[in-house]
Amino acid sequence: MAARGTIAVVGADAIADRIETDAAHRRRGLGRAAMSALAEAAVSQGARTGLLIASQEGQLLYSCLGWHHEADVLIARGPAVPANW
Repeated sequence: MAARGTIAVVGADAIADRIETDAAHRRRGLGRAAMSALAEAAVSQGARTGLLIASQEGQLLYSCLGWHHEADVLIARGPAVPANW
């Protein structure tokens, strides 16, 4: 698979997730095409606002597509049940 992604519409919001382009296929417009198709589908379902969390690399694509940075996010990894629970 060269590129893929999912989008869910909740009310007027569309939440994009796992938007990926395989490393061997990057810089060919596939991420842009995937996002365009997902956005079109979301709009047809009533979405007016898009939400996503992006890697630093992904942020470059999304800013070119008109997305705006709203917040920094920390992704952390730890034990399934922290010791102090």
